[in-house]
Amino acid sequence: MNREQEEYPPYVVPDVVADIYNWRCFGIVENLTDGVLRLISSSHAHIWEPRVPCCAECKLIANLKTHVVPDENCQCGIYATSDPRQALHYINRGTSPINLNNWKEITTVVAKVQQWGRIIVGDVGARSEFAYPKWFSIGSRELEVGRKIADIYGIEMRTGPVHDLFYDLRDNPTMSEETTRLRFLALTDA
Repeated sequence: MNREQEEYPPYVVPDVVADIYNWRCFGIVENLTDGVLRLISSSHAHIWEPRVPCCAECKLIANLKTHVVPDENCQCGIYATSDPRQALHYINRGTSPINLNNWKEITTVVAKVQQWGRIIVGDVGARSEFAYPKWFSIGSRELEVGRKIADIYGIEMRTGPVHDLFYDLRDNPTMSEETTRLRFLALTDA
């Protein structure tokens, strides 16, 4: 290696230059021992720590070699969808916190999450190296627990129409994409 190569390392041009914002569903869970509230991934039993970005890790046992996360040849990364309709797939799925003893699920929320670091953009969203909720929407019956979560995580809570739209979509899956998009943009300033 010559001196010029040492001084000028190769640069990787990112696919995305700025942070991106996508959609996820979270469960709100309560610790039965001390009453602590946390957000948990709707797709698997992973608690998102308050005020700390979630950092993706590769959990595939078959992946004996380390690699950057997310990786094109792996399924790892923090998933979020660009289409709020896709998030509906998880809204009533339940968090199934089977590996989290002493936790019970309170409710499910829809959140807009900020993704950054290494990002792999897909057909319906993105996988990222880091993510953190920007704001979440919660039903009007759960305002007390929503305020607590907003305070714990330092994020904005929204209520009413956005959350109601998700329930409308759940109950009326034939609602057109254009109707959904227009209603959603009007509610979220997205």
